[in-house]
Amino acid sequence: MRRPIPFLLACAGLGGLLFGAPVLASQDKPSAAPAIEPLPSTRMAGFPPAADAVVSKANILRPENLRWAFRNLRQLYPTQSVRRAEIVSPLMAGRQHDLTKIEFAMAGGETLSIAEWQRRTHTDALVVLHQGKIVYQQYDSGMTGRTPHALWSMSKSIVGLLAMQAIEDGLLDPEKPITAYIPELEGSGWEGATLQDALDMRVGIAYRESFSDPKADVFRYLFAAGLLVPPKDFPVTRNMYDYLATIGAGSGHGGAFAYMSADTEVVAWILQRTYGTSLSEMVSRQLWSKIGAQDDAYYIVDPYGLNIGSVGLVATPLDLARLGQAMLDNRGREKAVISRSSLGRLHDGSARDAFAQSAQASVRTGYSYRNQWWIPGDADRSIEAKGLFGQHLVINPKHNVVIVKLSANPAGDTIQTHALDKAAFSAILKAVAK
Repeated sequence: MRRPIPFLLACAGLGGLLFGAPVLASQDKPSAAPAIEPLPSTRMAGFPPAADAVVSKANILRPENLRWAFRNLRQLYPTQSVRRAEIVSPLMAGRQHDLTKIEFAMAGGETLSIAEWQRRTHTDALVVLHQGKIVYQQYDSGMTGRTPHALWSMSKSIVGLLAMQAIEDGLLDPEKPITAYIPELEGSGWEGATLQDALDMRVGIAYRESFSDPKADVFRYLFAAGLLVPPKDFPVTRNMYDYLATIGAGSGHGGAFAYMSADTEVVAWILQRTYGTSLSEMVSRQLWSKIGAQDDAYYIVDPYGLNIGSVGLVATPLDLARLGQAMLDNRGREKAVISRSSLGRLHDGSARDAFAQSAQASVRTGYSYRNQWWIPGDADRSIEAKGLFGQHLVINPKHNVVIVKLSANPAGDTIQTHALDKAAFSAILKAVAK
């Protein structure tokens, strides 16, 4: 019997093309920072590869397989494309910074360089924009700025963006009951919860996202989504949405924050029902076309072809940088990717008390979780998207800085490296914004 635990640890809180150079002005040059020492890999090498080098669903998240897997999920799962823009928004090079030598102090007194932090956290890509221009970019082990990479739970924040757009346009009411949009959930644990409860992960359902117990509800979700192969004779629902309807009632709705991937899937279901199209089409039309995305992204799909909204998006680091900058600029080719009023509501403080009562409050001090985005609560009014194995998008409006970090970190949950990553991002911000 296959043991699903390793995959779920990675999804806790649950990402022949030729990739060219970034789009740069002819007179500009990309960052010339020295390369990180690559980690040797023979995964999937050869024709055919050696039996012990084959990556599959059963071993996808063994440490030695992470790098290959996160860049090649399309070879392991069925997918649906997110189309790139017809007109690409160029990313120019700004004044370059050799961030590798920048040092920062940890809480315990240890001093670390950015280069060592990148190595320790198994960074695949690190891109920094200041005032809309690339001031640093670094890739490891064959990664490029145009290589699609698993985002894992960063996917949730994309669903949050789409929901905020729909609310701003009057297509969705955040205070309306979930069952008003999805009648199939009547009589389930979702009854009585609002769309806003799901957006802020404050739905009281009988669902545990625990990875130490193979009988936990998150296993059933991932089996239904097709991300894991279930044990033999294990009863599995036919698709994600069938599974969501089986979840019963737990504690009352609107209480403390509790991280649950099922919440995101319900929001994604509401969006797709409202627009009458898939997440991949919405992202293509409402985000990628507006930010001038240079490359296709894609969604992993479940056995019914449903886009997996919580952890299923795969995209390139440079297009994520474009997205972050478009959010900073409050603009796109046709209209704002996120309106100023929607951005303001991310900082309205309404979710702080709920987060303060959560299990994560002692580690992510000062944070809250609003509309599927992490809100640090700092004076710069930053917002963050996060995904397992070290995926990050940091957007700092005060200093006009965007940081994209994609990783293959065996540590798994970003809460394990929160203090380290936070200190490194602060050091990067200080270096480029001075």
